[in-house]
Amino acid sequence: MKEQMKQWADLNKSAVETMQKLADINTGIANSLLNQQMEVVGSYADSSAKHLKSLSEAKRVQDVMSIQAQAMQDLSKKVLENSRSTMEILVDGKNKVNELLETSFKQAASYNPFAKVAA
Repeated sequence: MKEQMKQWADLNKSAVETMQKLADINTGIANSLLNQQMEVVGSYADSSAKHLKSLSEAKRVQDVMSIQAQAMQDLSKKVLENSRSTMEILVDGKNKVNELLETSFKQAASYNPFAKVAA
């Protein structure tokens, strides 16, 4: 009986540690995404200011059209870079969660005598 209570306490402690690790992973993902979005907003603001300055200096309609085309091309590149960066952050987070789950399942199996027989 004492052994079972110790196992139960160890299992609960392990569960709390796992939840804390999951919270840390989620916090890291959220911080990375927030930092990325802050950089994106700053980049878009800089691009908009540059674009408006260029438009104010345009003398002909062709110049305006050229400036607009360049601005759209720059924006497309930034959106693509942002998407790639977001995917990298999310894939990294997924990998960390998968690793945590694998470790947790192995730990949980060590507390289950039936899992040892099945393995």
